[in-house]
Amino acid sequence: MKTAHRRLPPSLLLSAAAGALLLAAALGACGDDPESTADATSDAATDVKESDAEPDATPDEGPAPDAAPDAADVATGDIPPVIDTLFAGAAVRSLRAPIGAPTAGFGPSFGANAPSSRFADAFPATNRKHTDLTVKALVLRRAGKAVVLARLDLVGIWMNTVEDVRARLVALGRPDLAEGVVLSATHTHSGPGRFIDHFIGNIAADTFSPEMFKRISDAVVEAVVEADANSVPARVGHKAIQVATLHSDRRCENGPIQDDTMGLIKVESVDGDLLALVVNYAMHGTIVGASAYTLSSDAPGAVETGIEARLPAGVPVMYFQSWAGDMSPSDTRETYATEQGTEPEGDYIRLDALAAAAGDAVAPALDDFPMSDQPDLGVVTVHAELSGTLANPDGVFDEYPYGGIYCVSSDGRCGPDAEPFTSINCLGLPEDGAVDRALVSAARIGDLMLVTIPGEPTTQVGTGLRDAVQAATGFDDVFILGYAQGYLAYIVHPDDFWFGGYEAASMIFGPGFMDYLVARGVAVAERVLDPSATYDFPVLESHWTGPAKHTDWVTEQALGEPAITEQPTSDGGLRVVRWVGGDPAVDPAVVALEQEVDGDWQPVLRDNGARLTSDGPEIDVTLSVDPKYGGFKAEPRTFTYTARLPALFSVPPLGGQPTGTFRFVVEGQRPEAYTLTSEPFTL
Repeated sequence: MKTAHRRLPPSLLLSAAAGALLLAAALGACGDDPESTADATSDAATDVKESDAEPDATPDEGPAPDAAPDAADVATGDIPPVIDTLFAGAAVRSLRAPIGAPTAGFGPSFGANAPSSRFADAFPATNRKHTDLTVKALVLRRAGKAVVLARLDLVGIWMNTVEDVRARLVALGRPDLAEGVVLSATHTHSGPGRFIDHFIGNIAADTFSPEMFKRISDAVVEAVVEADANSVPARVGHKAIQVATLHSDRRCENGPIQDDTMGLIKVESVDGDLLALVVNYAMHGTIVGASAYTLSSDAPGAVETGIEARLPAGVPVMYFQSWAGDMSPSDTRETYATEQGTEPEGDYIRLDALAAAAGDAVAPALDDFPMSDQPDLGVVTVHAELSGTLANPDGVFDEYPYGGIYCVSSDGRCGPDAEPFTSINCLGLPEDGAVDRALVSAARIGDLMLVTIPGEPTTQVGTGLRDAVQAATGFDDVFILGYAQGYLAYIVHPDDFWFGGYEAASMIFGPGFMDYLVARGVAVAERVLDPSATYDFPVLESHWTGPAKHTDWVTEQALGEPAITEQPTSDGGLRVVRWVGGDPAVDPAVVALEQEVDGDWQPVLRDNGARLTSDGPEIDVTLSVDPKYGGFKAEPRTFTYTARLPALFSVPPLGGQPTGTFRFVVEGQRPEAYTLTSEPFTL
């Protein structure tokens, strides 16, 4: 179905930088889902010199509240010995995105009551956390080779993050892990911005913040190192299933085109204990609306939550996007929202319903995986030179060597009688806004090939790359990782480009960009199988020398003593607790739920046995500050947090609705740790 999209003011078209600004709108806006609740060259890491990026010292405010002591120290030793058996491990780390960070999925649009904060600049700030935003990492290691898959709760991955992570792993003495790194964004539109150190990205995801960049890079490195430290002798297997219930085609210009393939990678110990599950699927993260000003893992996170509910506690489900450029998340509330719940936001109900649908779709497929403890592993990453001419060798884009946008109408042409456009008239990008390369990777896990695309491929693009890699390599099983290793906006089929519409108008390298990326993806996949294979296109050296700054936010003084200022009540649709806490730069604002059982207080557990806290979707947390933020200058403030728990869930949990006597336990930092316990309440 067609989506609604935000536009920049027409006055911006008058500036010389209009092309770049409009590109930023495309990169950042991506499109509000119509059903969201608006009412509410190198192949190896050794290309990066160790001196280019040294590991950072612990920030002055102390270690991250979610960081294990000395977590990174496990990587300072020698590379593990070459062993013929597969070793695998997984880990999860918070991105430590503070409440107040801007989101990077809806563009620089301000409502009348849009919040601001010292963590946001040109974009609206957030004032609420629905779920914690994380990086989930999986390390597979065998015979001296490693495949390192990490998915991040971001709208996209910028190449600099990949380069920084690789350089820091090399500096830690682990070039084997660095060479295997593949980073992919879940494409939640409610993830933090300000992590792109580039002219285009500064406008697309708010101005660059070295503090946010550092937190993201830290989280990835720590998760990879911890995952490797957790590794045990293991087996891995994969399969593809068909799941039509979680997404729908939103693009009318290319007709009803939909591929429902969901790729699954299952990793277990040799003793049969499940270690991790990778899900590869096509679905935008656009359920939580722009006006919610909320940090959330959105629809991809809901898929993970719904499947994790069916697995043992502590087993991460890792959502990797595929060809989501034209795929919206489905609305499954009619089937799964069977109660008159009391959620504060309708979007939360839709996410819970999607989670339940994902669990039902995937759980039956988790048995009967063909598993191997000796899969061949390999990763190749290439910096392929990029320009408008290289992407369009037929000359149609020669006038726009640095890229162009709005080459065709964003209104689009739909229906069987629609006629394509016959010419283009783009807003060209300036030279200082150019992107001179595309980072493309391929990874082998046994008889499975993974190939990345640095942007938003539509279904025709993703399946076209899959089919081309299958034909070139002889591999029957190929998974496509979109939004991975870089972000270069939408990518549509060459024929589809000429019918316009939002996705085609948002392309920055013309109608030939799909063919360019398919050719590079095929070549890199062939190089994984044959290291002596040569490229027939220009390859660049890594140019990464590290960000201009690599620091963390100064912690503001928190006024008042940590204390609960409003106790939960037992009437009404929500159970609310309010307290004075610390600066969100250091205070994770985590609220746990406990229940009285036979006179003792015990943590409430989710269906899979994990502790129920506000890091998950059941309890959201909002923040207000006094005095209000007035810029980037740090000053003393009172930080008042509010946590809300529905008394009744519209989508009943697997274990049934919670009933009994409960209390909230708040765990935070100012930066010194504090714990607050509420009075009891009943459900």
